[in-house]
Amino acid sequence: MDYKLSKIQSDELFFKLKKDYLILAPKVFKGEGRYSDLDSIRYGEVSSFEEIEFERKSHYSVKEVLLPINHITEVKYNGQSMKINNDSKKRLIVLRSCDIHALKRIDNKFLNDEYYRARRENIKFMVMECSKSFDTCFCVTMGTNQTEDYSLGIRFLDDGILIKNKDDDFNKYFDDDIPKYKFDMNFVKENETNVNIPDIKEWDRETLLKAKSLSLWDEYKKRCIGCGSCNMSCPTCTCLTTNEIKNENTGVTEIRRIWSGCQLVKSASFKDGKKISDIVPKRISQRVFDKFYMPKLKTSNEQICVGCGRCTDNCPRLISFSTTVNRFSQELDKIYVEEGLK
Repeated sequence: MDYKLSKIQSDELFFKLKKDYLILAPKVFKGEGRYSDLDSIRYGEVSSFEEIEFERKSHYSVKEVLLPINHITEVKYNGQSMKINNDSKKRLIVLRSCDIHALKRIDNKFLNDEYYRARRENIKFMVMECSKSFDTCFCVTMGTNQTEDYSLGIRFLDDGILIKNKDDDFNKYFDDDIPKYKFDMNFVKENETNVNIPDIKEWDRETLLKAKSLSLWDEYKKRCIGCGSCNMSCPTCTCLTTNEIKNENTGVTEIRRIWSGCQLVKSASFKDGKKISDIVPKRISQRVFDKFYMPKLKTSNEQICVGCGRCTDNCPRLISFSTTVNRFSQELDKIYVEEGLK
């Protein structure tokens, strides 16, 4: 059922939902951007529909709702251990279509993870309309520009909101006096940025080595600084480092997981006199292969990249991931021609 709500009615709806759900959405964090005078847009708890930032893309993705940057999974004391996976809060997440697709990809990797599963089981989606593409997005190419996998859909109006309710669990929140208003959710149909998805075939070892040894990767030696901004903002990068941290005063040991990533070059990487320029080429190629080649190894037709463009948006050296992928696709075609595969 579809509804049209005035601002007063939308405030009343939000109040009812908030009684049962922790509502999380992209919001503006004033002065917390890359520079002191810039804002940061990321996911957090919101107190009204008006607080939701729907006109601009969030700098960071929804993954931190389920896998916080730094989280405890287990506590040990006196030879005993306790799993930290009792988060039973119901969450309503307001997000875009590409982020729903990203969570589905994370599900494939983490649904056997107790911590993740406990948080994931109590989540409902409210998808925002995304009728106009942002300049770095290529979601249409990746097939993530639209979705039907949501409980509620929302369109923001100047004088209120439109809500599409597809989930009977939410029927009780809509009073009989709220006017019905039939509408279809609008999703992006065209991007400014187009990507030629690498035509990755069943490779033998020789072809794989050729692809990894392309001179293309060396061009990033003087550009990438190994900061990992692309990994941190990517909705499907989920590498974690696990550490045991013991409190010497109490004897309690915490098992903590912290975000990591293939593009985050740590000090340990510089052993044996290696420089950043020695490390970067392999890391850049690894990122492309992880997003487009690894799914093939798992007999999946779904690339891990969802085309949100956040990696490009957040790169301090203005490296465009879409351009990198397009160039790799061109070089890959040349390899196929050399080997008589095209």
